[in-house]
Amino acid sequence: MKDGIKEYHQFLADNFPGLKLNKPLFYNWGKALRFDLERNFDNDSNSVLYFDEVIKRAVTLYEASFKPNDNAFFILRQYKFKKGKIRTGNYFFKQLTGLNKVDVSYCSIKSFNYSKDTFNIAIGETLVKQINISNILSAIALSNMPRIKSFEKFYNIDLPFEIYFINKDKKLIFHMYDNRGLDILGDNVEAIRPMYTTYNNWILDYDRKQMNSLFE
Repeated sequence: MKDGIKEYHQFLADNFPGLKLNKPLFYNWGKALRFDLERNFDNDSNSVLYFDEVIKRAVTLYEASFKPNDNAFFILRQYKFKKGKIRTGNYFFKQLTGLNKVDVSYCSIKSFNYSKDTFNIAIGETLVKQINISNILSAIALSNMPRIKSFEKFYNIDLPFEIYFINKDKKLIFHMYDNRGLDILGDNVEAIRPMYTTYNNWILDYDRKQMNSLFE
């Protein structure tokens, strides 16, 4: 990707001015939705049914925000320990097709807060249809969770970073933080209204009042 870091920062400046791309993403931007992947589902969090539902909801919300031919950025953000790096041999990159190493840009940034922490960043651009999103979201959901036989292929997967997807065409940002929930941001309220309306029963109740106020 030609000067991918510059292009990414320009995109944020033009469409999400002032946004800090880090957790908790929902609270960093005024036009945002937070979904509860467990909401209204009464089941054991160690069961197959539980993770089937979590993954189904995550994939459904992603597919409502990203269509196969949309152009997307992916951003990986990892705490930098000593000389550690984000490497293209990890599980995440194996879920992308047609991506060349030269299409990924790397940099390091200081923490957005008052600490002196440094983070490694990897930024790439691809078509949505080249991302195996089901495998990626499943791996996030099952990270550090008990072993369940039906999901054995997702054990021992190393995803030591936060993963953000940006839809360049629709001006949307998607971040699943773990099996509990995910955030979707829009450059304007109308960009996120379809997800708010269609999947309203999955909205996180704790922040529902804040989200409802956007659409009044």
